[in-house]
Amino acid sequence: ELLKIKARFCLLLDEWDCDSTFRDTFDILSRAEDETAIVLLPYLSSLSRKCTQLSEWFAEKAIQELKKRIDRPRIFVNLARILLRTIPYSHELTSQIHLLIQQYGGWNTHTKQFHMNGWYIYKIGMEAGLCGWYELMHIIMRDIQNKVRNSSS
Repeated sequence: ELLKIKARFCLLLDEWDCDSTFRDTFDILSRAEDETAIVLLPYLSSLSRKCTQLSEWFAEKAIQELKKRIDRPRIFVNLARILLRTIPYSHELTSQIHLLIQQYGGWNTHTKQFHMNGWYIYKIGMEAGLCGWYELMHIIMRDIQNKVRNSSS
């Protein structure tokens, strides 16, 4: 709760260096236990609204953290959402994120279906569309469609 208040306060200050605060907090998150990471993610999401330099470094660090937290659904989804909100679309990054989502969802190459985390993957796909990552949204929804078709038959 205190972090939410701090984030709101920081966003009101014109001279606050949100980029440095975001970087420092992300460094803490990358070394933190899961319980701490879950608390820090909403704070980072709030701070990211005023950051201007995230595109210079955040994508690479976020991908590394996503790989590390692939077995932690709440952390994975929220971190992926922050990444999509803060970094401009790129085809190369879309490919990297897609591979991670396939791993996260237990993608079966034979059946072309996810075997877990379907709802969370859907939420990432929706966020991708909202943030202009239409290629990623299309890929995710196409992949989810296979699961839906087979589940309904």
